[in-house]
Amino acid sequence: MVKVVLKVRKKGVLILPKPLREAAGIGEGEVSAEAREG
Repeated sequence: MVKVVLKVRKKGVLILPKPLREAAGIGEGEVSAEAREG
C-alpha cells in the first residue's frame, strides 16, 4: 500500500505523483477518489 500526501492547487487541481499513479494503475485523465471523515 502506498500512502502519499496529495497537494491541491487553486481551483481544486489535484497533483498525483507518478509513483502513486503507477501503483494505483491510474492513467492520464482517469480519476478515482475515496474520502473518509475524521
